[in-house]
Amino acid sequence: MGSCASGFGVCCTFVLNSAGGGTVTQNGTILQAPMSQTALADGMNIAYQVNRISSDVCFLRLDFQTFTILGPMDTLETNGGQCVDTFTATTKTGTTTICGENSGEHIYVDFGMNPQSMLTFNFGATPGGTTIMRDWDIKVNQIPCTGPTAPPIGCLQYHTTLMGQIKSFNFDGNTGHLANQRYSACIRQAADHCCVEFRVCPAPIMNAFTLDSTVGTTETACFTELNPLTPSDIDYIGIAGSSSTCSMTQGIPTRNIYCGTTFNLLATAPNAAVCDCTPPFAVDIVTDNTAGLQTVIPPTPFPRGVCLTYQQLMC
Repeated sequence: MGSCASGFGVCCTFVLNSAGGGTVTQNGTILQAPMSQTALADGMNIAYQVNRISSDVCFLRLDFQTFTILGPMDTLETNGGQCVDTFTATTKTGTTTICGENSGEHIYVDFGMNPQSMLTFNFGATPGGTTIMRDWDIKVNQIPCTGPTAPPIGCLQYHTTLMGQIKSFNFDGNTGHLANQRYSACIRQAADHCCVEFRVCPAPIMNAFTLDSTVGTTETACFTELNPLTPSDIDYIGIAGSSSTCSMTQGIPTRNIYCGTTFNLLATAPNAAVCDCTPPFAVDIVTDNTAGLQTVIPPTPFPRGVCLTYQQLMC
């Protein structure tokens, strides 16, 4: 694709776009959906085997330049919020599974000692009356075990800029956040920066912090942090040691978890800035597979998930 090195070389793009999947042997390979949607049908699975190109590679970074498949059936977490379609990536400890609309997002896959990782699309039964174009364009980069691009252990996402956005998976879909999620979206601390300020994504983005649709006893427990919480208790995000003040001063009030429809150090609206001056910086996203207490069916606003902006602040 084009030339380089003053015409002495050729720029190569490695693309897999067959409905039969394929094997990735080159760094920077792009996985694309077949051009014809008729090649994609309910019940299909498309698998890609990614071979590790060298022993000093420990991670894959998957950039979802386009990622559109069917998400959960509805916003009520029917059947435990099960995804209709799924995308799975095998890691050193198991599998990562997501679905829905995730264009612009990314994930890291930890090879561990495995010589390859399997990336697989599985298509379920399209609900009656639903029309969707299943589409993906995923850049697969192999990341060395050490260096500035290597994520900390346990980080499914790794943001390396001074400012940016963190979204829960399927935030841009219309069927709510995904069930049974437990992962960390980490932020690489920049030199001479000691704090990160988080805010709910501004308008025109709607319902940018809606993990559960109503306030109930579980949400009260979340705000007071009286009880240890597990994924089976409630949907929440964790920002350990966060406060309403961007300061490293000891003794300021802090919180570790946020839930419901309010992003604020206090259990009251409106949303407010939350600051973390206790590196390493990360946002933990934890969801269960049951709908929260609801006084309105369907809930208003429905549990869309989380969209936060972040900005690193100088010391």
